[in-house]
Amino acid sequence: MPITCDLNKMLDNSANPKIANSDFERFKKSYLQSMKTTFDTHTRKAKILLNIFGNSSILSQKLINHPSWADEICKSPYLSKRKPIKKINSDITTLLKSDDKHDTSSLSESLRLYKYREMIRIVARDMA
Repeated sequence: MPITCDLNKMLDNSANPKIANSDFERFKKSYLQSMKTTFDTHTRKAKILLNIFGNSSILSQKLINHPSWADEICKSPYLSKRKPIKKINSDITTLLKSDDKHDTSSLSESLRLYKYREMIRIVARDMA
């Protein structure tokens, strides 16, 4: 899927365009390998999410390592509005109940991943 002019402009206007383009290419490869399809960059929400590249190396790396998060975040109604604390509490409760391993390390890892997924969503929303 070719990068649109909008997307090129967005990546070039990031804090670090060279890294933005490099990280985005790595993300596309990771997404294709993991999801067996290309990431749809044509939606408004996808463009909001892709503001991460070139602006946050840590969060870019998290998206590269967890490409399925891109779809989750783009489908979230909270990419364009504030997520209520009740919803966050509900998400965490569901996460902890669904974790089949109840050791401290597994629970910590689940919470850490949730934190990074939420950070990506919040940063993308703020940058939009």
